[in-house]
Amino acid sequence: MWATAEEYARRTGVGLTVENRDQITALLEDAQAFIGALLPAGCVPDAAVARAVLIKVARRAHTNPGGLTSRRVGDVQESYDDRGGLFVSEHELAALTARCPTRGAYTVQVSDPGLRRVGGAH
Repeated sequence: MWATAEEYARRTGVGLTVENRDQITALLEDAQAFIGALLPAGCVPDAAVARAVLIKVARRAHTNPGGLTSRRVGDVQESYDDRGGLFVSEHELAALTARCPTRGAYTVQVSDPGLRRVGGAH
């Protein structure tokens, strides 16, 4: 696991209680699985970057699980900065994959002037 519930609480200022520890741990597990599915095979991100992004992704899901932009209860309206839920921004994904080897497409041309046809016309 890239981050623990204690690290989450320390970095987000959320009080860790008996009631929310399991939820925060589950969010961290879900967020890490989601992030891991986006990483290229064999990519192992920097530990500090992985922890920071994991906590940020889990925090969005914890703060705004329904992905709301705003909500109103009576005379009180609340707006959210981001869309919530589990998502990884392009910037976060770029930070996670910065140390990963890049794989590009390339062509290898094979040529052997000594190669001859076997059978058929020459």
